[in-house]
Amino acid sequence: MRIDPQAIESAAKELYIRALKILPDDVKQGFAALAARETSATAKEVLGTMIKNIAVAEATDNLLCQDTGIPIYNVTIGRGVELGAADGVALKAAIRRGCERATREHPLRSSIVHPLSRQNAHTSCGIEVPVIDIDVAEDFEGLKIEMIPKGSGSENNSWLKMAVPADGTDAVKTFVVDCVLDAGGRTCPPTIVGVGVGGTADLCVHLAKRAAIRPLGTSLRCRRHRPRRSSAAPQHWKRPGSRRSRMSISTTSIRRACGASASTTSDRCAWRWTVTAAASMRRSTPMPARSAPRRWPRLA
Repeated sequence: MRIDPQAIESAAKELYIRALKILPDDVKQGFAALAARETSATAKEVLGTMIKNIAVAEATDNLLCQDTGIPIYNVTIGRGVELGAADGVALKAAIRRGCERATREHPLRSSIVHPLSRQNAHTSCGIEVPVIDIDVAEDFEGLKIEMIPKGSGSENNSWLKMAVPADGTDAVKTFVVDCVLDAGGRTCPPTIVGVGVGGTADLCVHLAKRAAIRPLGTSLRCRRHRPRRSSAAPQHWKRPGSRRSRMSISTTSIRRACGASASTTSDRCAWRWTVTAAASMRRSTPMPARSAPRRWPRLA
């Protein structure tokens, strides 16, 4: 199967719009579970308003929130996909065009600006945006695209920490709890927390973001670094380590992530699209005020 840039472009456009309008079933069930066990009258009223907003948005084919987020596309290439020398470039270009079309043709509010000049091209695109992550897998045939409109509020509440290995898993748990407490209500609660552990700093944060969009109530293992099993191989695996353990947290307003890295996401929405089938879908906790930078003594 060859990649059709036109089909990819159309899918990228449609996924962005759908992810802004429809929440996945697991998130709706999460809202219902929260409302059922909440005891505070104020909190119950707020949750009730959120649930009604979700229903009204879907009934009227409207956006769940005016924040269109930072567009992220996760592409997984399965078996049977033929990739030519220029197909990877064409794939990314098609996704970018689809993102631009969704913004201009729907139309959507563009939240992406130049990091220095603050100029807005009104396309939801910028330097390395949309974020496009490409991976490969062998457990399916075809091509899958997952779209996540990542809210900037939750993105501002991402944490990464290098822990001493001797501290063990207690350090990870403490770090996650501290980050959630620091974030408070600044990331459009309710909040989904994703935690990533191990690897390099960038991998750890990536694991946290992947964890933030997994279906509620499930866990996530890093497929990319899991060794193949053989008859002689032990029936377990360990993520590559280093002298320091990395933890990352990513939050999503109802979303998740930590390595020990942390990231938050609100209004979790992510639509998945497969070349050979139809789609399914999905859509953070803020950052505390930063203290003054630590001054390290100069070495003679």
